[in-house]
Amino acid sequence: MSRHMLVALTLAACIGGVRADGPKDNMPDNVRRIPPLGITLPAELQQELTEGVETLGKEIDALRTALTIQPLRAC
Repeated sequence: MSRHMLVALTLAACIGGVRADGPKDNMPDNVRRIPPLGITLPAELQQELTEGVETLGKEIDALRTALTIQPLRAC
C-alpha cells in the first residue's frame, strides 16, 4: 500500500469524529433516539403482552424455587 493511500485513509477515518456534535452529544435531552420509537400497540395487545410477561416471570420464580429445593442431577 502506498504511503499516500495510507495517509488518505488515516485522514478519512479522523474526519468522522470532527463532525460530531461535541458536548451536546452527552446531554440526554438532546441525544437523538436510536433506534427511533416504534409503533404504538393497541391497548388489548399491550394488556395481553403484559399478562404474558407476568405469567412467565411467575413460572421462572417457581422453577427457581423448585431447583433450590431439588437441584438437577448430572446425567
